[in-house]
Amino acid sequence: MYRKTVLFLVFIIIIPLSAENLAVSNLNLKLDFDYAAYYYFGFSMGPVNANNDVTPVPSDGFELYTAVDDGSGYIKTNPGAAHVFWNVVSTQPVTLQLSIGSPLYPIDESGNPITNVDGIDWHIEWDTGKLSSLDNMGPVDFVTINGQEADGGTTTSMLSSKQITISTESIPLSDLSQMIASSYNAQLILEVKTN
Repeated sequence: MYRKTVLFLVFIIIIPLSAENLAVSNLNLKLDFDYAAYYYFGFSMGPVNANNDVTPVPSDGFELYTAVDDGSGYIKTNPGAAHVFWNVVSTQPVTLQLSIGSPLYPIDESGNPITNVDGIDWHIEWDTGKLSSLDNMGPVDFVTINGQEADGGTTTSMLSSKQITISTESIPLSDLSQMIASSYNAQLILEVKTN
């Protein structure tokens, strides 16, 4: 998470003046929030808005479960749904981007991916886009949150979320004998880009 903090330092200067020579001077102060920002974003298992808090993703990751369709000769995953959420305060537009780290790879005993074997292709979809480990791993713009105008003008919602659907390509049953692990892992990456 990227956070920029703005600190203000106030100086008090005391100048002794005699009552005879007392003069009044005004100092106009301007508090500039042009670069003040707060970004909190991530993944949730449910929607996030003013009425719903973040539902944490399990610590061992988001799981997809397989189902065998005996008639087709393929293993298919039941698509899983998650949400990308954001809580942003910024005077500038902020864009969240998504990218896929790799195909689904088996992991060795140390937790490292075994990449010298064929991975399993997977993809995510949302209302206006799609990413795939096969042909477009990203990053792609997921959502742009408009910044609040400095003069207090109208803003868009700064706390919200959008659903994504995660699934894999169908796997031929004949490929099962080549799979070296019962679990395969990959990463979905969410990052913030400011203008």
